[in-house]
Amino acid sequence: DFGLLHKLHGTKTLILGNHDYQFRTLDYWKGGLQDKMDGSTYWLNAGFDRVVDDRLELELLGVHFLLTHEPVDTEPGVYNIHGHNHERSSSNPTKINVAATVNRFKPVSLFELALERADVSVSGPMLENRARGKAVREAKRELKRQNRDEYI
Repeated sequence: DFGLLHKLHGTKTLILGNHDYQFRTLDYWKGGLQDKMDGSTYWLNAGFDRVVDDRLELELLGVHFLLTHEPVDTEPGVYNIHGHNHERSSSNPTKINVAATVNRFKPVSLFELALERADVSVSGPMLENRARGKAVREAKRELKRQNRDEYI
């Protein structure tokens, strides 16, 4: 649903996969001359911020990631983020399946993946602050509920 894609926050990156390279255009289906549209153009028009042909290497919080469409073997210490295996996750902890069907159609945050895998000296304080913030937000919500219930 491209309408939903435009509503998602953050930078949306697509690593092109086996079915993402060319598309029949609306003109084609209406009997026009233009037959196919380049996959990158199609996906950028659909709402992705960046389209990558093969792979993308990133480092976040000291964690090294290799983003690919299909799962690949990586060097030690590098995590492979992929989505080709739509229905299953790997038992290999260095291969992270972010396919929508595996993740209940929810976007996967690269920051969250990095935070879970970062060195404790980096992630420990961040996780503690995040937990503290979550507790404060929940306390505020509870207070709002109680205030709302008083006036009902």
